Amino acid sequence: MPIGSEEQTAGPSLEEFVGQEFADFTPAADDASTAEPTKTSPDAAPADAPPPDAPAADAPAPSPAAAPAPTDAAAPDTPVVADDPMVGATSLSYRVDGQEKTYDGIKILKDGGAVIGDDATLADLQRKLGERDHLVGTNATLYKQSQALERLTEWKTTGSDGKESVLTGAQGIEAQRIALGTTAAALQTIASIFTEAPSKFLGQDKDGNIVWNPEAIEQLRLRSTLAERDARDAVRVQMTSLAATPTTPAAPDIPALAPQIIQQTATALGVDKAALTSEAVAFLTDLLPQFIRPATPEDRRLNPALTIGEPVVDPRFEKLVAQQAAQRKVVAQTAQTTAAATAANAARIAAARPKAAAPKPAAPQKPADTRTKDADAGWDMMEGLALSRLKAAG
Repeated sequence: MPIGSEEQTAGPSLEEFVGQEFADFTPAADDASTAEPTKTSPDAAPADAPPPDAPAADAPAPSPAAAPAPTDAAAPDTPVVADDPMVGATSLSYRVDGQEKTYDGIKILKDGGAVIGDDATLADLQRKLGERDHLVGTNATLYKQSQALERLTEWKTTGSDGKESVLTGAQGIEAQRIALGTTAAALQTIASIFTEAPSKFLGQDKDGNIVWNPEAIEQLRLRSTLAERDARDAVRVQMTSLAATPTTPAAPDIPALAPQIIQQTATALGVDKAALTSEAVAFLTDLLPQFIRPATPEDRRLNPALTIGEPVVDPRFEKLVAQQAAQRKVVAQTAQTTAAATAANAARIAAARPKAAAPKPAAPQKPADTRTKDADAGWDMMEGLALSRLKAAG
């Protein structure tokens, strides 16, 4: 029947529907105030009485907005999420070698359970799990190999107290090598009896019988003891050096080594060292650090004395040294040629100049006539003497 028709049966209002569904609303009868209550026993509640937890009949009905309306009228039983489950969630925590670490890709919910992040986090987690399984398998294989190697290094020895013990690992290998080394040293000492003069180990007793020479045997025993001690010390030194932590060699002092490297390079190239002036050496010293590099396996193949990683001079530096020597040689030759040409030009210019005439000899000068001056001086002397006499007489 069309909506709005006069014959349509009236249904419950929205407030009644919501109240009935969520048990917080009870419709009141229109005649609740005028209907006569039915007489029953005191203990029995009236038939139309509301439940104890229902609101009073005269209480105002709750507003429709106060009750949460279902989003889907066809499915009124759909639960409504009141709280966000991610509130209070924390990152996954775990321990590695006693240290606390966290993984932000997984969140632990406060009420239990966990949530994985986006697809990238899931892919990262899958990768980590794959690496973990691979490493676990690899570690298991390595453990089996180490156990097998440890059994191979077992060596039974007797201590100074007479008790036997089994050494393994580095101690077992060292004990094996010491036993092998001392035994080889003792056998070599004994074999020297046949390589040296055997007669010195023999002698005769008072009855003429051939017997061992006790002094020679004692010397042989002493030689064997010393050889065994040297073998034992050599093994211990070798094992100590193998167990020592390798140290990184100090970087070479390139400026201090530069003159030596340049001279060695010039000698290897057959370059005249005189051509490498102090200016050339200073120039090459500044550029040398750019040609220092670690030795490669190819360098070791060409020079077995090298160690891979050892600082070496790149072959390009040899070309630079040869170029500098050739340039300095040309400069020196040019300077010599210029000096010779300058001297020759000065000689030619001097020869082309006109010669100056020889100066005429100076006329002889007559000696000055000093007679007049001498006579005047004589008269002056005589006058002075006369005046002196007059003063003395007067």
